[in-house]
Amino acid sequence: MAKDSNHPRSKSSTSTTPKSAKSQRKYAQRYPRGVSVDFRTLSNSTLLSYISHHGLTISAEAPQSELGVAVAQHFESIEIDEEQAIGGFLARLETGGGDAPHPPP
Repeated sequence: MAKDSNHPRSKSSTSTTPKSAKSQRKYAQRYPRGVSVDFRTLSNSTLLSYISHHGLTISAEAPQSELGVAVAQHFESIEIDEEQAIGGFLARLETGGGDAPHPPP
């Protein structure tokens, strides 16, 4: 059976969405599904601080949404030894190493 070139499904679809709307949607679609925290809501200075601390390569002039996506993707890719993290947290609590006041005896 020959394909009908006038059939709507046989035509290739092209988007008429303006570039700026398409760019915004692109960043939202790339946001990792496994990250429940929305890093895009953090301030630019916080995102840039994280990016600098972890040595991520992304332009400082990138829009806030793109910075948030980069941070979320990095955050999702970090492998954590949960036992070591919890053990370190508990050890810090036991030694009183923190900014919070000590609980009463």
